[in-house]
Formats: sequence, C-alpha cells, structure tokens
Amino acid sequence: MKVSRRAFLGAAGAAAVGAAGGWAIYNRAPRSAPRPENVILIVSDAFRADRLGALRNGKSITPRLDALAAEGVAFTNCYSPSSWTKCSMASILSGAYPPYHGVFTSADTLPQGCDTIASLLKRAGLTTQAIQTNLWLAPELPTLETHGVPVKNYGFRQGFDRYLYLDFIGDDLEIGMPAYSSAEEVNNRLEYILGRTPKPMFLYIHYMETHQPWLGTNVREFTTAYVSDRRKRSDAQVFVDDRLLVAKAFKTPEAMTPAEITRIREIYDEAVSYVDLMIGKAIDTISASVDPAKTLLIFTGDHGDELAEHNGYGHAHTLYEEVERVPLIIRGPALARGLVKTRVSNVNLYETIKSLVYPEDSHREAIGSPLIDSKGRPMSAENDTVFAQLGSINAAEKWRLTKVVRPDGMEAIIKDDTAGKELESQVYSLVDDPGETKKLAADATALAQQAARIERDVKAFASLHKVAYATTEARWQKDFGQPQSDLSDEEKKLSRQLKSLGYLH
Repeated sequence: MKVSRRAFLGAAGAAAVGAAGGWAIYNRAPRSAPRPENVILIVSDAFRADRLGALRNGKSITPRLDALAAEGVAFTNCYSPSSWTKCSMASILSGAYPPYHGVFTSADTLPQGCDTIASLLKRAGLTTQAIQTNLWLAPELPTLETHGVPVKNYGFRQGFDRYLYLDFIGDDLEIGMPAYSSAEEVNNRLEYILGRTPKPMFLYIHYMETHQPWLGTNVREFTTAYVSDRRKRSDAQVFVDDRLLVAKAFKTPEAMTPAEITRIREIYDEAVSYVDLMIGKAIDTISASVDPAKTLLIFTGDHGDELAEHNGYGHAHTLYEEVERVPLIIRGPALARGLVKTRVSNVNLYETIKSLVYPEDSHREAIGSPLIDSKGRPMSAENDTVFAQLGSINAAEKWRLTKVVRPDGMEAIIKDDTAGKELESQVYSLVDDPGETKKLAADATALAQQAARIERDVKAFASLHKVAYATTEARWQKDFGQPQSDLSDEEKKLSRQLKSLGYLH
C-alpha cells in the first residue's frame, strides 16, 4: 500500500525546524539561494553533540568547527538514526530510517540499488568520491569471501566513482593502541584526490579519531592537553597510563574510579581537539580547490559515545542521548546563518541535498523533509518527532531497541525481540531529566504505538521503492559464530579487532 508523503511525515516526524522560535537568524538568505556546484560531507565517527564548543581550560576545544558553525546553519539538537556506524551511515546515505534499508546486524549489507546521496549526485552530474576509514564501511571484506559467501562488500560504494578505504594500521587494541588510519593520512589523500577529480564533485570524508580507543597515532601530541592529574608524570608515561586506562574502561567499567572517569573524558576531548584541527586543515585544502561560494559543506557525526553516563563506554549498546545526539553544521551558498534548536535528524540530509542541488530528481519519491529549503532557510515541520533504532550487532542475539521522542520532550526507549514482543520499556522527560537518570512510571504504550506506525510506514516506502533486504544471520554464524580454532589468521585478527572495539562480546 502506498503511503502518502504527508502521512509519512506526520508519522515519522520529518526532522526540520519548528516555526515558533526554534532558531536565531544571524543574517537573512536571499529569496532564492544559488545552487551549490560541489557537495562535501565530513563525518567524524562517534562525535558527541555536547563536545562542539565545549570548554577546557577556558577555551573551546573545537575552534575550527565553531568558525564553520558561525558561517552556516548549526543544528544544536540533531539525532542520529542509530548508535553504531553501519546502521546509521546506511540511514544517512540513503536518507531513510533503518526499516527501509534493513542494515541492523554486522552481516547485513546495504541493498543493491538502494538509492544514496552518492547516487543522487551522480545523476546530477557530479563526480562522486569517498575517503573511508571505518571497518564497517569497507567496500570489500575479504573474510566474507573466505568461505565462499557470495557477498563481497557491504554495499556502501554504490554510486561512487571512487571509494577509497584506508585499512587498519594496528591491531593491538586490547591495550588501547591506535586501530584506524589517521586523519593526517586522510588529509594527504584528500589533497591528492582534489587535484585529480573533475568538478563539480561530491566528496564524503570519514574520520575515526573520536572513535574508541581515542588514542590514534597522531593524537599523541594532544594526549596531555587536558590532563588534570599530572602527578609528575612525563608525557610518555601519561600515554602509557592512558592506554591501560582505556582498556580498563571497556573490560571492567564497574571498577572505574571518579578520577579515572574524568581522565577518560579528557582523553576523548583531546581526540576531539585533534579532529577539529584536522578538519580545519581539510576545509582549507578544499577551499583552495573548489570555490566555497559554490560549495555545500556539511559536518556531522554518525553517532555519539557514552563516557560513563549510564555506567558504560562506547556505543552500539544503547539509545541514550549521549550516543544519539550529534553535531550538524551546514554551510552553503547564501544559506541563512543561525542556530536551530528544535530536534532534527541527519537522516534528512539526503532530502536536504536534493532540495539544494538537484530538486528536479524524480528517481525516488521523497521520504522525509529537507532541513533547509531552496531559499536557504530552515524549514518548518509538521512534527519533529525523533526516531532511532538499534538492532543487536550480533545476529545470534535476539533484541532490538527503538527510541522515539515527541516534540514535548517525552521519550520512550522500547526493547523487543526480533519477533516484535516487547521485553522492556523506559520513559523519560528530556525537559526535566535530560540525562535520562529518572525512569518515569508513565505508560509507554502511546509512544510505542507511534514508533510502530513510523516503522510500518518506513517499510511501506521500502516496498514501494522495491528495496529488498534480508538479515543474514546464517552468514554471520558462518563467519564469526564458529570456534576460533576454525578461523583463518585473517578472521582471527578481524574478530579480535571487533571484540577490542566493543562490538563483539
């Protein structure tokens, strides 16, 4: 059954700006903003919203991103559609919530033919490029080929003319050694690609330093920037101690002392400072290659990170605010500048880019609403309900979390099994209790029903657009569910990496 766009917006609460005082205008956009010729999407993995502009030693830890925010529209209450990379980026790139693309478990792939931002902009005539550093977004995973499984990639390279994946640079993760290619390497490749890519272009860049273990190779010079407990330790000793502390946080979080929790948060902020510096350098490089006045530049996070707020660390386990709220900044030709305070979702970046760059595209019926209209102004919404989902990354486990937040700040986090049977529900008032520390005795039924309607409508759109997907539990079991003795050296390495990063238990 076809679901009308208005019906979908009413149910799914397309994220946009409320008309009544939700934002402050710093300057007005013209009646019709010129179309950007280039689009740049920058993602910093596990970047929390509350770290943008946060102060340490009386100074902001993100001066370059602060400057970017002052030049564009900054959404101060942006949510991710999930709390781990594979699911959230599938949603951000496809412009649709998880029930549309079906990427929930580690073995799921973005369906072939699933329309994405890259596909959209390729139809608009842009050269499409990506520099990727996250394992879950690798174009191919050799392990999946080892047993003859007929899936050679996760599907994220669809629509890209070039999809560059920079692999792990280390695997001693259990004691906090760096795992991912550095932001410096990303920026080196960026400079090379910009000089050799025909314009106009779409470029997607993904940084990993703000992802656990937060101790990337080139972050070391920042690892003592905010240390509050020096105890006459040298920088080298602080770094050794930090590696052991990160390992402790993930292995025995219940044993962390208040001082150790403080240091973990400092380590995270040091990584944020480093990424801010590197993004600033990337923006300088980009601005030297493409005209900023003709370029739409977007910065966001794929999810946040818990730093002991709910007695844990990392992400991909809950849907609390610390893992769901992310920064979102959009700067473009003649866009109005200001702060948007109402709740939005970066799942609507697809429709936003379409509205600003290629509104004539008719490949797919609109699923959500753009965050900014063709005149460069934040759009009014019929509803600003937040929706997010997290399925068990390990397909052998049978649970799923759904988060829904009404405009009045009432939130429900519902846990059910894969058959739809509710196992648990939590209700909070984010107005009175933004830290989600006081569960309310309120009935979650109405919120759960609203979430169910959203999921049902999203699935209807998936059917309408003939998006076919299937959970690949058998593939997961074949690749990672077997005894370690049966795994190849490459598989053992991958399994160790995933466990050290907190994805496997």
